[in-house]
Amino acid sequence: MIGSLEAGPDLMASLILRPFPSLATGYYPRGYSTPEEARMEGGPLDRLGRPLHTIEEFLAGNAPYASAALDSDALPYGTIFFCPEIGKRYSVSFDGIVFRAVDTGSAFKNMGLSRVDFCVAGKQASLHRIGNMRGVILYILCLKSEGQALGELDRILEG
Repeated sequence: MIGSLEAGPDLMASLILRPFPSLATGYYPRGYSTPEEARMEGGPLDRLGRPLHTIEEFLAGNAPYASAALDSDALPYGTIFFCPEIGKRYSVSFDGIVFRAVDTGSAFKNMGLSRVDFCVAGKQASLHRIGNMRGVILYILCLKSEGQALGELDRILEG
């Protein structure tokens, strides 16, 4: 089981979770009041031009994952991770929210894994659900052997 996703025993046996401390903030893909706010938040598309998915959309069953922004050099596009502290804010388990590293921005350049922005439904969720959370732990889903392909994980996530 990966979050709410079913994975076979062969795949699960080849995966590990690696922890990394980070500063977490929230951002939102729509509902801007001003052009400046829209520029700061970045718009509704990820770094490859695909639609962003909010935590709330994922929890409602309307998205295959929740989008997150990080330093684009830190994790390959689409890397899966979990953040238990964010899960607690939304009253779900450790692996209750499946995040994918799909977005970036100028605030993340050369930050590695020390800074992450979680995609949420709007400004209020950004400020009150997440705010600036120091010391959150990101659990990055990694393959034990380099011979394994991430394609199987993509297949599972996209159903």
